[in-house]
Amino acid sequence: MAKKNPAFFNRGTSNGQLYEVKLDFFKEVDVEAKDSIWAKTDRNLHFHIVKKNQDEEFWPRLLADKHLEKTNVKVDWSKFVDEDDDEEQGGFDMSALNGGGGFDINQMMAAQNAAGMMDDGSDSDDEDMPDLDPNDQ
Repeated sequence: MAKKNPAFFNRGTSNGQLYEVKLDFFKEVDVEAKDSIWAKTDRNLHFHIVKKNQDEEFWPRLLADKHLEKTNVKVDWSKFVDEDDDEEQGGFDMSALNGGGGFDINQMMAAQNAAGMMDDGSDSDDEDMPDLDPNDQ
C-alpha cells in the first residue's frame, strides 16, 4: 500500500470469471485511526475512512479516478454527514455499518482480498423505468 494514496484492492470470482478492482483514494487516509472501519455484506463492502489530514477541507470526491468512482462506488446518502453536521454530532456512529465495528481496516487493507464479494444477483436498478404518464405532465 502506497503512503501517498492508499488503495483498496479486491479480487473475486463469479461463475468462474475472475474480477479485480483497485481503487486509489483521492488523498491520504489514516488506516490506523480507530474510526477507520469496514464491514462486508453479501454484495458490498461498506467503509468509513478517516482523512490523514483532518485540517483539510472535505474532498471533492473519494477516488483519484473519477471514472472508477462513478462505476464502482455508491454513496449511501442516509449516512452522509455534512461538514457542519459532523461537528454537531460529535463523530461517526460505528453501529451504522451493521456490525462492522469489530473489523480493523488496517487488517483488511493488508489482506486486500474479500473473497466472494461478487454476486450475480439481480438489482432493482437493473429494471427499466416505466414510461411517464402523459396526463401527469
